[in-house]
Formats: sequence, C-alpha cells, structure tokens
Amino acid sequence: MSLWSRVQRRLGDLAGELVLDEYRDQLDQAQRLLAAGQVDDAVEVLEALLAAKPDHGQALITLGDARLIAREPGRALTAFERALALRAGDPAAIVGQGLALVALARHEAAIAALGRAVAEAAGDRGVLADAYRGLGIAWRRRGDIDKAIRELRKAVAEDGEDLEARAALGEALVADGGPYDEALRHLERAAAAAADAPPAIALFALGRMALVESGAVAVSRLAQSRELAERDPTPLGAQIRLDVIIAQGDAALAARNATAAHGFFLEALQADPRRADLHAKIAATHRSIGNLDAALTSYERALALGAGIDTLRAAVDAAIDAGDSLRQARWASDLLALDPTDVRAIVARGAAMAADQPDAARALFQLAAARDDVDAHVGLARLALPGDPAAAQTSALAALRVAPRHGPARRILTEAHAALLGPDARDAHDIAALARFVQRIVAQRRELGHLVGEVARAAANLDQPLLVTVMGEFSSGKSSFVNAFIGADVAPTGITPTTATINVVRYGRDRGGRVIAGDGATTELGWDALMAHLRALTPEAARAIDRVEILLPLPQLEKIHIVDTPGLNSIQPEHEATARGFIARADAIVWVFTAAQGGKASEKRALRSIRDEGKRVLGVLNKADQLTADETTEVITFLTGELGDLVETIVPFSARHALDWKRAAAPSLPGATPPDPTREARDTGAARAGLAGTGPHEAGTGPRDTLLMTHGNWPVLEAALEQRFFQQARQLKREGCARALRAVVAEARTAVEAIRSRAADAADAARTGRDELVASAHAFAAGGVLTERRALSDASTALYRRAAREVLDLVRPRRLPFSSHTATAADRDYLIALLSSGFDAAIDSGRRRVAAELTHHARLTDTAARVLAAATGADVLRSRPRLPARLPRGRLRRGILPQRRAPPRARRGRRVPRARSRRARSRPRARRAARPRRHRCPHRPRAPARALGRRRRGPGVRYRGRRRPRPRARRCPPVVARRAFARQTGRVGSPCMAKPRARAKSAVLPGTAPAIRITLGIDEAGRGPAVGPMVIAAVALDSRSAAALTRAGLCDSKTYGAGDDAHATRCGLARQIRARARFVSLIEVEHTEIDQRVARNELNVLERELAIRLIDQAPTVDRIIADGKHMFAALARRYLHFESHDRAEERHASVAAASVIAKVARDERFAQIRARYEPELGPITGGGYANAATRRWLRLHVERHGRLPDETRLTWPHPYVADLIGDVRPAAPQTDLFG
Repeated sequence: MSLWSRVQRRLGDLAGELVLDEYRDQLDQAQRLLAAGQVDDAVEVLEALLAAKPDHGQALITLGDARLIAREPGRALTAFERALALRAGDPAAIVGQGLALVALARHEAAIAALGRAVAEAAGDRGVLADAYRGLGIAWRRRGDIDKAIRELRKAVAEDGEDLEARAALGEALVADGGPYDEALRHLERAAAAAADAPPAIALFALGRMALVESGAVAVSRLAQSRELAERDPTPLGAQIRLDVIIAQGDAALAARNATAAHGFFLEALQADPRRADLHAKIAATHRSIGNLDAALTSYERALALGAGIDTLRAAVDAAIDAGDSLRQARWASDLLALDPTDVRAIVARGAAMAADQPDAARALFQLAAARDDVDAHVGLARLALPGDPAAAQTSALAALRVAPRHGPARRILTEAHAALLGPDARDAHDIAALARFVQRIVAQRRELGHLVGEVARAAANLDQPLLVTVMGEFSSGKSSFVNAFIGADVAPTGITPTTATINVVRYGRDRGGRVIAGDGATTELGWDALMAHLRALTPEAARAIDRVEILLPLPQLEKIHIVDTPGLNSIQPEHEATARGFIARADAIVWVFTAAQGGKASEKRALRSIRDEGKRVLGVLNKADQLTADETTEVITFLTGELGDLVETIVPFSARHALDWKRAAAPSLPGATPPDPTREARDTGAARAGLAGTGPHEAGTGPRDTLLMTHGNWPVLEAALEQRFFQQARQLKREGCARALRAVVAEARTAVEAIRSRAADAADAARTGRDELVASAHAFAAGGVLTERRALSDASTALYRRAAREVLDLVRPRRLPFSSHTATAADRDYLIALLSSGFDAAIDSGRRRVAAELTHHARLTDTAARVLAAATGADVLRSRPRLPARLPRGRLRRGILPQRRAPPRARRGRRVPRARSRRARSRPRARRAARPRRHRCPHRPRAPARALGRRRRGPGVRYRGRRRPRPRARRCPPVVARRAFARQTGRVGSPCMAKPRARAKSAVLPGTAPAIRITLGIDEAGRGPAVGPMVIAAVALDSRSAAALTRAGLCDSKTYGAGDDAHATRCGLARQIRARARFVSLIEVEHTEIDQRVARNELNVLERELAIRLIDQAPTVDRIIADGKHMFAALARRYLHFESHDRAEERHASVAAASVIAKVARDERFAQIRARYEPELGPITGGGYANAATRRWLRLHVERHGRLPDETRLTWPHPYVADLIGDVRPAAPQTDLFG
C-alpha cells in the first residue's frame, strides 16, 4: 500500500469516528465482553449489531476475533473475508484472516495473507506481533524451522507479553536443538504467566526437554499438554495433539515401556495413517522388545510411504539382527545408492551374500570391520568358525571390544573356544582325550591350578593295573582272603589292631617288599626280613608307617593290585588318610564279612559311603565253613535284606580251606607256582555253569559243606571276580577316571561360580557406585551448570548493554551540524578492553562458584568412588580430580582444569584502561622485551601463536616484540563484542581483535592429578604420487600415549626414509599407535575420484570433506589439529577447538601418528599394485611418486599394452604422465561388488 493510500485510509477512520455512530455502544460492549472472557455474550451482541448493519467493518473484524478466541476458525475466516470485502487492505482484517488460516492448517494461504499484513501494518506493533506469530507458526508447521524462529523472534520483540509467541518460539528452538537457555526462558515464562491454562505447546516443549533428564517429569508435562490440546478442536489443535501423542510414545519408549509406547503410536497412526515416521516408530518399538518380524513389517510400510535415510538405516539394522537375507540385500542396495560409504549397508550386503558367496561376504565384512562395526566382526567370526576357530575367536573378541554385551559375539566366542580346547570328534569316547581336555581347561585358570594334579593322576591311573581294595572289619579275614587269592602267605595274619598296616600286594621281579614311612622314607627288605619286620612291629612303629608294598613275581599281579587295609574299626588315625586315598582310587571293593558277625551298622554306613562314591562292591562271607548250609543261606539272606543294593553279590567263602587247597595243588608240578585262578576259573566249566544258574545272592546255597571243606568255594568266588571285575577291568578304569573327572569338574564349577558370584557382587557394587556418581553429575549439570549459564548470560547481557551505551555515546550527534563521528583505533581498543575485562570478571566469578559446587559434589561422591574403586580394583579416588577451595585465575575453556593464563590486561590486578584523551589514545605502545625462548619438544602442544610479529636480534635466542600493527577500521566487523566473547570462551578470535596472548602452560593445581587431554591429529599420505590411492587418517592420542610414542621414536613418517627397513619401522610404530590410541580411522581415496576432483579443481575440498567425516566419527576430544594451514583453515568455523598448521606432524604427536598410519596403509595398497605388475614388468620401485623409477615402469607398460596402468592418475600435473598419455586411454574400470 502506498503512503497516500494509508493516509487516505486513516482520514476515513477519523471521519468515521467524528460521525455519530449509533452502533458504537454495542461495539464497545462487545469488546468489553471479549476482554472479560465472555466470548459467547460478545458474539451474541456482535451478531445482533451485524443483523442491523451488515456492512459494519469493525464489527466483522471484532466478530472474527471472537470466533478465533472461541476456536471456530472457519466462521472467523468468513467474518474476516466479509470485513475485507468492505475494507480492503485493513491490516487487522488481513491478520485475522491469516490467523484463521493458520488455525485451519492452511499454511500456504496463511503465509501469503500474513506477509501482506506485515506490509500493510504501517508500524502498528500489535498487528506486527500477531502477523509475525502467525508466520512463525505457519513456517514451523511447514517444517522450515529457521524461518519460524526468525519470525517468532520478531513477534516476541514486538510484544514481549505474547505468551503464545514465546511458547511457539521455545518449541521451535527445542526442535532445532537451539540455545537451551533461551528456549527454557521462553517456555518457563509462557507456562508460569498462564498457570491456570498455559499454552499446550509450551508444556509439550518442556516435556521434550525433560526427556533428557527426568522421564517422570516428561510424562507429567506431556500428559498436561495433551489435556490442554484436547480442548482445541481446530485442525491446528489436532496437529499439536498428534505431536503430543507421539512425544508420549517417545517418552514411554525411553522408559522401556514398549507396551505403552506401542499404544500411543497406534493412536497417532489412526489420526494420520500415511505418516511414515509413525510406522518407523512402531517398528522401533517392536525391535526394542525383540519382535523383529513385526519390526521388519513396519519398516516395510514406512519405506513404502517414503521414509528418509535414517529410517532406511534403522531398517537395515533390524534386518541384520533378524538375519533376513532378502531384506538385507534389498535395503542395503537402496541405502548404498543413497550413501555408498554406509558401513551398515555394507554389513547387510555381506550378510546376505554369506551363504552363497562366502569370499565376497568376507571381503565386505573386512571392509566394514576396518571401521569397527560389531556385526562385521561377528560376520567374519561366523564365516571362520567352521574351518578356523582361532580366527573366529579373534573376530569375536574384536566384536566384544566394541560391544561387550553383544549376545551373538559371546556365543560365537564360546563355540570357538570350545572348538579350540575340545577334543577331536574321533576322541569323543576316549576317556584319556577327555582327561587331557579337562586338564587344559583347568590349567588356563589360576584359581583352578590345584586341580591339574588331580586330572593328571586320574589320566595316569588309566594305564595302571586294576586296583582292588579289600575291606572289612577287624579280624574278618581280609589278609587271609588276600593269601587265598594269591595262593601263598603274603599278607601277615594275626596282627593286633594297633600294629596293623596298609599292605599293597603288587607285582615285582623278586619277592620282597618296601616299607614306606609317613615322611616318604622307603626301606626295601627281602621276603623273610619283611615278614619278620611286620610281625615285630610295635604300635609306635606301625603308626609311623604310611603303607607296606609287598612285591611278588606272580603273573596275575601284573594286571591287578590288591590293597589289604586294616579293620574298619581299627585304622590308626595316622593311617586313615592313606586308607581313604586308596579307597578313593580303588577300581573295585571286596568287602569281607565275618560269618558270625556280618551286617553291623558300622559296615552299613561304610558301604553306603562307598556306594555314594560310585564304587562297585563284591561281598565275601568268610569263614562260611563254620556254618551249615542252612545257616549260610540264612546269613546271606539276612545280609541281603540289610544291605540291599550296597553290594552286588555275596559269595560264601573259606579263605583257610582255599589256601590249603591251592598249596596242595602247587607241588604237583615241581618248581611251579600256585595255579592261576583266572585260568582255573576258565577251565572249570561246571563251576561257571553252576554260578550262571543261580541268582547273585544264591551262590552260597545248596550242599556247600563238601565244597567249602574241599576248596573253600574258590571256583565260585573266582568266577564272580572274573565276571564282575577282571573282565571289566578296562571299563572299571574308565568309570574311575570319569568319576575323578566329574569330581574335578564339579569342584571347578563351584570355584568358577564363586568367582562369578564375587564378580557379580563387584559389578553390582560398581553399578551402584557408578549410578551415584552419575546422579551426582546430573545433579551438578541440572543445578550448578544451569545456574551458571544463566549467570553468565545475565552478565554478558549487562556487559553488552554497557558496551552499547559506550557506542551510543560515541555516535550521539554533536552540537555542530556537520561534525564527523569517526571511531578511531583507540576507540576500538577501549571497547575491546572493556569487553575483555568484563568477560574476565564474569568468568572468574563463575569459576569460583563452579569450583565451590564441584567441591561440594566431590565430598558427596567420596563414598561412591570408594565403592567403585573396591569393586573394580582401580584407583578411582586418585584418578578423580580434586578441586581446591580456591582456583587460580585463568580462562575457563572446556572445564575447570587445565587452565590457561589470563590475558595480560586482566592478570595480576591490572586495571582496565579508561577512556583517555584523543592524544593519549594515539600514542604508540612502548616496546616490551619478551622472555628468552626456551627449547621445546616438537610434539609438546603449542600455545596459540601471538599476533605480534617476531624478529631475531643477534646470534642469541632472544626475541623482541615489535609494535602491533593497527588493523584498518573496515576489517572490524559489526560483531566485535560477540567475537570478543567467543575468544574469551576459547573460540577462534578475529584478526581485528588480535592482542598479545600469554604462552599456554599446563597448570596442574597442588594436590591434583595432571589432566589427560586428548588430541585428534589428521594427516594424509599419497597426495603427490602419480599412481595409486591417497589415504587420509585420523588418530586420537591422550597426553600420556603421545609422550610414550614420542619416546618410542614417533615422528613424521617421511623422516624414516624409504626401503624395507623404513617400512618395517613404520609398521612397528603403527602397531604401537593402534594399541595406544583412543581412536584410529582412515579413508582411502581411489585414483578415479582424485581425477574427478582435480578436473574440477576440488582436491582441497575433497580433503576437507574427508576430514569432516573422520572428525564426526571420532569421540569427543579436547583439540583437533590438521596438517595444512590454508587447506583446513575453513574447518575452524565448524569445530570449536580446531587448528591447522603447516608441517604439523613435526610438532604434534597425534598428527605424526596419523601420518604413519596413512603411510603404512598407502604402502600396503601400493604393494598390491606392485604384485599385480611385477611378474610382467620386473621389480617396481619409486612408490608411485614422481621419480625416474616410476616413469620407467609406466613407460614400459605403455610400450607393451598401449595404455597406462589402471591405477594411474591421468589428471595429475606430472609432465611425463602427460607425455605418456598421448592418445592412449586407461582400461575401463572393473565392476565392483555393488554392480
């Protein structure tokens, strides 16, 4: 609207006011009712007025406002359109029309109408405030957050009391991730000013902000916001309500309440079924509870509705988790088309190819594993597990280093470990192989080392003769049984209980024996001397003997050892341990009962304990010749009923008659030994047939008197021993070894469970301590940090206002009408000094407050830190920085420690220079001599360079500063104050504000541990060669690792020279760097991409893009340094602590490490190129760089093939490359795995 039209409209309004309006009272009444909140009454009055005068424009505008308040945007739009038909160009009507369109969610038309309202407002602040608010809301709903924030800030500036504008601005800032403090200030003010019914959007945004800190607060605020949004029936209210429901679902999902989250998302989906992000959220909900099939189905729907790349990445992850090869291949192809470097897509493609093309899948997994993708490591482990368990174990461990709780990686590691340690499948039934397996297992754990001997003894016992232990109560005839079994008097009989010893009858070349004392001393005796020695033992001498070995040259003893123990009720305490050891090692037990006293309770207890150990027991009823046949049957029946299955069978026997019978048979062959019981049993078919025809406990029934009196029933007992023990000797040995192994495994499991229990308790304690520490940190962040942010914001605002007043004083018109108001350099210096001192004072006071708050929280967390230290074994208390009560002055950069020295003007109590006369301001500063420059380590972090120039004076190492160059006024941008503040808080300063800076020193406070700073270095290798790729690497080193690597000889990779020795040195350093670095990553750029970028003159742009990718992958660091001052200087505006220097690898260890990593990778790639061409062209040297060796083999290749090698950079400005190109063209590039 032109100026004349506005004047004409204003004159018309004044004329209308002068003319008596008979409807003025009704209109005033309606406006008063609206102000009182009585909307229905106001509408009734206005409708009555319009019924009488339909062309009353102001009444129509007021009616439209009333309809908007009543949330009837459709009827409001009609009223405003009627008003515009009567009063075209009226800004109030246009604003009302735009706001009605916003409420109707017709945002395009609303933006056009409100833009016209701004043009027609003619400076009316009320109209402008409403128009800007409507424009901001419309742009926010369209998704253009930047424009929305701009318009809403204008609305707040026009009307600071507009709560809806403040609420909308705060919500837009939250959505944009903007300044937290500003958003919180607007939202809290909007919510507090209208406590009874605050804007729903304000509570919605506050709920979104609370999701980060307190889930309960977020749920409460979102519920209140939804309740308020339910009262708004407009389309805009429906959109807000939908956003609130989605936020409620996000809050429930963050609280791990998948059921509630799924309900909220389904409710939102009913309101808008075509929203792809809702299907994606439902898929994420299904995935959070492991329902991968439903998650994949929801991802299918989301992608079909046009979901973005983030949803596609999440779908690829879900397909990898579910192992769905079809979806992996399809979605991975789609993702690679959008982002060819996406690691997850490469992993999915490899997983889809693993079954049919394992080699291609392995190549893809290796490509992704180089960037430490956990599923890539797992994929490599799965491929290697069948044929190479060691490689599978390595890959699984690499996956667990990335994700310690990854279930598939843990399972594969277990299978690989079992495959490496477990016996061969052919040895699955070999008890000896199993014993060796158990021995390897227990030998790996220090806590189980004492079991190695047990397993070794169990395995060695397999090759030992069958050990049969003869047991029974005292005077039951055990020694007589042994003598009868041997057929000679080998075991002493008639010994008193106090002189009884443990006797082991075993094979020996000569008859004799050994007496082994308790201290291990051994005495060898002949047969006669041994017998005499045993009969002459005193009780004291018997207690000193551990065991007696009786050696006999009998063939049957080569496979059987017999242990004769004293009576059960007569074992000396000194003999008890030895006897129990023999019982535990025994393969079989022969229990000798006395015919007159068998079946005692003590025998039953002993047999039960033997049965519990898994031993097989054969019962022998000795002295059965003293009983009649019926009495023998009765005794056996009684013993069977009393003992049950504690013994396998009971055989009546007479040791005396059996020994006499064997003695009588021996002399029939001169010089012969007593008959072999085993052979005699095999030859006695009648005895075996008689045994087979009776039950196990009936072997002693029938007419036994003659048998017992003749040979003591030896053939029957011999057949029982043969059948139950001797024929099953190998099986008994296996069972004994298996029992020992089971006992070892049980003990090992108990020990491991105890260790695991202690580890779980320690983990719980560590988790508790960690939670307390994290809670304290959150409390500090939620309290002290926010308070300090507000205080700094208020201090900076006050400082800016003071600086603004100084500027206004400078530009205020003088008395002379044509006088100039030029700001001199001294004025600028004064303004900078004012800001610098003000910021220093604010930061210093803030540091004191923060230090006090940290000290308070440190005292509260001492207990938690001690618990965490005890649980983890780490010195948490020593590692945790302690803050003294007073901190030295200095700049507050990333935290409280370490500090940098303050600027010279703000240090040591120097006063800020005040405004002086123009003559005093123009005086040059006096030259000041600098301190002698000390020699410094090339890898020690360098302080920010001084803005002053330097020049050498004389042969010494002393420098003097020269006068500061005064920048021209036009170089000083209008944001001097903001940049000064940025410099004070650690950001990059402006050249126009350069001033002397103190050399940085690492200030370690008394009583504190030195802070560990992490530096990320970036460097490349292979930019200059004519052949092969270029590699750019990033390495993050902490200060300790940097110092250690420097001591190990780390420096620029070019300083090591060329050749095999230099390559070996670099490879060794690369291994140390990877072991010590916090982060290592590299990117290879192929020659084709280099040619494309060089052709467009974008090679530096390419390196900057690669550096950004590496920085975004890296963890949080304190400093970023890149080699190439001008190439990477633009990144200083993107990253807070970014620096770029020429020859940075000579001064910074992290950059030197990056150069070594990049150089080693580049050399490995060139080695592949050499391996490809050397068989035909001979030895290739030169590394692909611009030298005679490279020129020679390139020319040779051109002469033979008429083209350059495929790896040649055709656009690289080397003259001989251009000469060689001529008319030849490189071969067509090969198709990669992705088609």
